[in-house]
Amino acid sequence: YIYNLYQKFNTPEVKKVLITFSVFSPGDRLICSGLGGMTIIYKHLYNIPYEDINIAKKKGYLILEPFFKHAIKKTLKKLELKPNYRGEFLNRTPKQEQDDDILKKRALMHYKINQREKIPMEYCKKILDETKQNNQEVYFILPPAIDVYKSVLPKSEMIFEELYTIVKDFSHVKILNLYDDIDFKNDDFLDGDHLNESGAIKMTAKMHEFINS
Repeated sequence: YIYNLYQKFNTPEVKKVLITFSVFSPGDRLICSGLGGMTIIYKHLYNIPYEDINIAKKKGYLILEPFFKHAIKKTLKKLELKPNYRGEFLNRTPKQEQDDDILKKRALMHYKINQREKIPMEYCKKILDETKQNNQEVYFILPPAIDVYKSVLPKSEMIFEELYTIVKDFSHVKILNLYDDIDFKNDDFLDGDHLNESGAIKMTAKMHEFINS
């Protein structure tokens, strides 16, 4: 979907392309995930076809399309484009938010996705090939994660091995590794790998500094 969105919105005016790349990204297939319903939104808003029509049929997405179209149309009318840091984790108690077992299970689940067949990496290379042809700079952002989340995972060199391997062949690509950045503290997070407002401000500042340096 990142590749399709790049193709759709790319213009000669685009000089820099930013891509966030998380622990689960190397093996992530949106249509197979718990957020698979978003593929209906991408199809309706951006005319991006389902990456696997058989899975879409099995999950009933084709039947749900009319309902999503109505909901999207209604939502877009009142959509306000402003930062929103409120999410499901804000509804948890502090004790639940910091529960080590929850964070560790989440991390291990993400790493399991990481180990799937690396289909998304094929599209990653396509983006790099096309951005090179278009003389664009590419920045991969590895988002930070809370210490407990990282404690059950291998080192970042192994987690993001596929990305580092591919990037070696492209001089127009840089990686900003915030995953290993010790400036991010536990109180910068909503949960294991989602920032709260203070964390988001900190991350944005680091991105600006890196890209404009």
